[in-house]
Order: sequence, then C-alpha cells, then structure tokens
Amino acid sequence: MDIGAAKMKNIWDHMRAVNLLQALPEVDGEWPYALTPEAIALVQSATGGRQ
Repeated sequence: MDIGAAKMKNIWDHMRAVNLLQALPEVDGEWPYALTPEAIALVQSATGGRQ
C-alpha cells in the first residue's frame, strides 16, 4: 500500500469512528451523564515513524 492510500484509509477509519460515536445512545443524552455531539474531538499524535 502506498503512503497516499494509507493516509486515506486512516482518514476513512477516523470518519467511521466519529459516525459510530454519534450513533451511540449515550451521545446526545442528558447532562451530566452523557456526551454531546459537540464534545467529540480528534487528537493527532505524530510519532516520527516510530510506531
């Protein structure tokens, strides 16, 4: 797999993860026991190729 295809697969996987979170009943529930859709965030961590 070339680097471009690998990056696109990672992007696709992250998009699907957000879709899954939004489909959970705990998301968009009542405060303070549930998350809101606005609380979903992604964080990237660069390892410099040492994964």
